Amino acid sequence: MTSTLPLEPAALQYELVSPPKPKPKSHEIKAAQARFYGALATGFDEFNAKSTRGLYFKSIDTEIAAQLKQQQIAGRLLSVGAGTGFREVRIRELSGLNLRITCVDISAEMCDEASRRGLDAICSTLMDAELPANTFDACIFLNAFEVLTDCTERLDYFCKINRCLKPGSPFFVDAMDIEDQNDSWAVLVKQQFEVEKLSDFGYDLGDCFSRRTDQEEIVFAHYSNQAEMESLFADSEFLISNLRYFSEETGGACEARQGNMFYTAKKN
Repeated sequence: MTSTLPLEPAALQYELVSPPKPKPKSHEIKAAQARFYGALATGFDEFNAKSTRGLYFKSIDTEIAAQLKQQQIAGRLLSVGAGTGFREVRIRELSGLNLRITCVDISAEMCDEASRRGLDAICSTLMDAELPANTFDACIFLNAFEVLTDCTERLDYFCKINRCLKPGSPFFVDAMDIEDQNDSWAVLVKQQFEVEKLSDFGYDLGDCFSRRTDQEEIVFAHYSNQAEMESLFADSEFLISNLRYFSEETGGACEARQGNMFYTAKKN
């Protein structure tokens, strides 16, 4: 099964592809992700700024900055799957707070971009990164949660984030919703799971692979749902403060199951 979604500029597309069988090991998926995003590091921010996703990113960043400003969180911010650090710098600027930002990303090229912006960048998975417990005043996990390879890894990440945060600190994360009625891929991913009997090959519902038409590498992503996310927060001892939905098409807030899920939670 192959389906395409247009990007901007229109010459580029993402293609939903048939997953490898059986499902690759987690370290294999991560190695491919590092290569994929490393190849996109140069020009990544400029590309997003010209696409509708740029509006979505800015809406989320503005929301986070407003919440940090309201709570006057001016200490250390941990960003998981930070990429180039562009959004982290924007959140700091929008909040007007003197945030010390630590970025964790598996792409060396992305970390180089974050370092050039003056951020503390750690090229590593979160689980391998040496981060002190009870140190950070807030954590963001933006446009990256979907790359986690299975339910065990997702819980491990949330538990480690919890350990790194000070008590009462906020945690912000967005996630693709497989029930999103405006995401044409969500339906296709569910159909692909049934038609190709992907559970027989180690896949969970919501797992998928895609490629960009200017890249050879295929890359993994996972669509979640509200029940899955709520269980994950509970099992990692986070309290959900708020759930809102934001559209990748318009960039603005939207109704439930018409965009991505955006959670605000806090450490107990």
